[in-house]
Amino acid sequence: MRMSSDDANLLRALGRGGDGYDWIEEARRFGWLSSWGRDGWDLGSWPYVIVVARLRGTWQVATYVEHDITVEEFTTPEEMAQHIDRIAWFYWRAHKETWIEGIAEGEEPEHLRGPYSRERVT
Repeated sequence: MRMSSDDANLLRALGRGGDGYDWIEEARRFGWLSSWGRDGWDLGSWPYVIVVARLRGTWQVATYVEHDITVEEFTTPEEMAQHIDRIAWFYWRAHKETWIEGIAEGEEPEHLRGPYSRERVT
């Protein structure tokens, strides 16, 4: 996979120590998005598992799991969004989040899919 200089900086930031909250702060500084769905839910199981996305220039997903980072790159924003939707639903179901109660797998409503943006809220 091709890594941009921002990706390398993100990986180096983790090496400075700290925890997942420190890592997410660095990721946000480099323009990574950590919220998902219309209402901006966190991705993963913070601070142990954090998922962030890059929506500008390239479509990448970085996953932090207790100091290990994986960066995946996608060819289209739709492909990346589908991947993140699966990750989000995995954690939301595992944590029995109230906003997904009664929603069957494969019947996820549109407002729970895709990246967060202020425009979606209004």
